[in-house]
Amino acid sequence: MPFLGQDWRSPGEQWVRTSEGWERLQLWRLKLFENLNENVLARLLKLTAVEDLIKQKEIKANRSQPHIVVTNRMSREKNFQISLSEALTRLDMCGAIKDIRRFNYVCKLLEFLVKRKFTNLSGAAQKAVLTLTELLVNNVMKTNNHLSTAQKLLKELIITLERGYYDHVGGSLLWHKHQHMAECLQNKLNNLELKERMDDGKIQMSDLPDDCIREILLRLNNHQDLVNTGLTEVRTFQLVQEKQFWHNLCIFHFTNEQWSSVLKRDECIDTLPWPLLYKRLVKRYGLRDVFAEMLHLCKHCNTLYWKDHGHPCFLPDLDPKSIPISPVMCVELFTG
Repeated sequence: MPFLGQDWRSPGEQWVRTSEGWERLQLWRLKLFENLNENVLARLLKLTAVEDLIKQKEIKANRSQPHIVVTNRMSREKNFQISLSEALTRLDMCGAIKDIRRFNYVCKLLEFLVKRKFTNLSGAAQKAVLTLTELLVNNVMKTNNHLSTAQKLLKELIITLERGYYDHVGGSLLWHKHQHMAECLQNKLNNLELKERMDDGKIQMSDLPDDCIREILLRLNNHQDLVNTGLTEVRTFQLVQEKQFWHNLCIFHFTNEQWSSVLKRDECIDTLPWPLLYKRLVKRYGLRDVFAEMLHLCKHCNTLYWKDHGHPCFLPDLDPKSIPISPVMCVELFTG
């Protein structure tokens, strides 16, 4: 007689009803902990910790390792496919927005999703993208940093919502909610007032000598940041006009072959001003994407993870081997 037991594919997922609809219980738990702000975490820590340990400041939070195993193909044992919304949750994109090292990576990922994929995403994935966008705007308003990045992303989102009004996945009611949320976020940024730093007696950039300011400016990899810094005061503006900054930008973003391709017939690199050469190169090739922290794909266990956070590889004895995953490649893994 055949054995009548539970289905080998598991009895199914557990679901919970939320204000935004039905969600899987496992993902809902992850989102619940992600939405806990710093004050709530500090309060929970005080309630659960021992007083002696609090006084000695020996409590250290365990460092999480957000990761996800990417399946190349389906089998009898793995008859499932990871959705984009689940991948964004498991890879801790909400926490990455608050991390200055991972912020640019998430911004590029959202920009690609909004420009190229948004109208073809499922309703759950669309909600996930809007949630990350809202969190990004709130973080910008809290820190007063990356304002132009948030404005650019919202502009692209509004344009995409207008173009895909009659050609998108999902109902019209959901699309109207997306448009209303994008308009609310846009109004928040428009009403944001950047306050100047109060004179608190601490050292400011204007108090530094020229050599220190030069070292700071040499770390900037974007011409717009260089120009905006030069507009703060006369001394910084004079320093920005020096050739070495524009020379370093040309070396950092472009190759020698690209330099030669933008030269005219009677021109030479030695006589051409570096700002002019840089302007031509940016117009033709654009800027190279730079990320302080990227997602990596382990070659041993096929796990996608943040490089600095690591992952629990099932082959720890082997030498770690991984390949960097760009934002475009990350999106294609779960939508392609």
